[in-house]
Amino acid sequence: MQFARLAIEAELRRRVRATDGVRIVSGVDVREPLHAAGRVSGVRYQARADGALPQTLPAALVVDCSGRASRTPQWLAQVLASRDRTLAAPTFSPCGLYLTAVRYDAVWGLPAASERVRADQFSNTALAPVVFS
Repeated sequence: MQFARLAIEAELRRRVRATDGVRIVSGVDVREPLHAAGRVSGVRYQARADGALPQTLPAALVVDCSGRASRTPQWLAQVLASRDRTLAAPTFSPCGLYLTAVRYDAVWGLPAASERVRADQFSNTALAPVVFS
């Protein structure tokens, strides 16, 4: 079963829009991320209409969905160039932090974990698929 990217994006948008406390803002250009306490705390954006003033949108979670036009690489470069650790996320020790499983909803039609190829089945190859089960 295959899904077109646009169909997946439409379904994700529908589900996110149905979630309480979520606000989707369209028809705007994000000018810059806002930082507080070492994390992105929102965005400053401006509507594409003539004469629109920049506005701020505080957020617990910011998702960059701008695709190839994303300015995230430039923003990250600015944070690194500033050498100001307060603008970057805190660094945590990886001790005790590990991925135990990746599970997908049956709606996506992906094979069950028992049907997936495991990386150790390719011990004689230089490249092997990474499978989390």
